[in-house]
Formats: sequence, C-alpha cells, structure tokens
Amino acid sequence: MLTAQAIDVFTASYDLLAHAFLDGPAAVSRDSLPELDSLIEATARVCEDRDVWISTITKLAAATATERARAAADHIACFGPPVPARHVPSYASVYLDDGLLWGRSTFDVLALLDAEELSWDRRRRGPGGSLIQAPDHVGVELAFVAVASGRPASPERARRVEAMLAHLVAWLPRLAAALEAKHTGEMPRLLVSCALSLVEADLRRRENPREVADEPTSD
Repeated sequence: MLTAQAIDVFTASYDLLAHAFLDGPAAVSRDSLPELDSLIEATARVCEDRDVWISTITKLAAATATERARAAADHIACFGPPVPARHVPSYASVYLDDGLLWGRSTFDVLALLDAEELSWDRRRRGPGGSLIQAPDHVGVELAFVAVASGRPASPERARRVEAMLAHLVAWLPRLAAALEAKHTGEMPRLLVSCALSLVEADLRRRENPREVADEPTSD
C-alpha cells in the first residue's frame, strides 16, 4: 500500500479506497498503513465532506471483530461480482448500457487502462473469494487513478486521469442511489460517499490549483 509521505495525499487516499473496495473493509487498518491517522487528517483538509471522510475511515480503523464481520458481509453483498444466474450487484447495475453489461462505458474504462499499459487481473479475487470480472469495478477505477497519478506527470496522463475522474464523478452518485434503494448496510454507502468527496475535491484542485494550494493546512 502506498504511503502518505512518499506521494501526493490524493494518490494515497485513492490507493486506500481502492484497497477498501477491492479487498473489503479489513484493508483499512493501521497494520496495513501505519500512517493512517496522518492520512485521515491530511485528506480531511481537502475533501468536499471532511466529516464523512474522518468518521468513516476512523470507524473502519477502530472497528471491533464483530463490526468488521458485519461490514465485510455488507461489502460482499454490494461489491462482490455476480454469481452466475444471479442478479447483477450494485456496483455493476448502474453501468448497464441498454440493459447490457460490457457496454460502451466499460470499453471507455478499458481504453484508459490500456493507454497506461495497465491491466485488470481477471483472476483477482475480491471479498469472499469471488472474481473481479470487469474493469469498471469501482475499486479498479480508483486503483487506476492512484497508479496513474503516482507516475511522472505528462499532459496525456493528466487527460487520462481526468477522464477517469469524470467517469467516476458521474457514476458514483448513481451508485450511491442504487445502494440507498437496496437498503444496504451503512459502510458501503459511506465508502461511496468518501470516494465521491475525494473525486470532487481532486477535480476542483485540477481546475483551480491555486485555490486548493491556498487553503489552510491545519485546523
């Protein structure tokens, strides 16, 4: 996992959320990221909704075994890939193009991965051992932003990252609505809120870098 000292706070936060969505809530722990507390505070200063970010990540890091088990079960129900002949999970259902999986939006995401010479691992297993079966899983997209943002800057790379962020900022509210309609557990909805808050803040800093740079760095 990336560290807050080595890279930009946005990149470290994208990496943290990618692990949370792909590996489950147990990935958010002080064991996996010793600098978690400093990252929570640093990201809270730039997020659109600092209270949601602080409360969600802190709650995950301090969760009891029972709370982690409940969060893991909710996570699998919402973000685990579909079982054959079963319903499409929440993360995929809002990506349906004319009622079909693997529509144009999926290939848009795949093209961004290809341009960065990145690949999503078809054998990669998510929470509960289920396979991540599509490149437009929210965790894969956040991982793309984390990796691409951490690479040497170039105008082409910046455009690719911004294209993925635009994709996320349009989709995450629809994902949040889908989760709300399904009456899912609290943690999946909070993680989506954290991701949306981070993406919105990142887009704002890219549009107005001086405005973000001038914001206070401490409470």
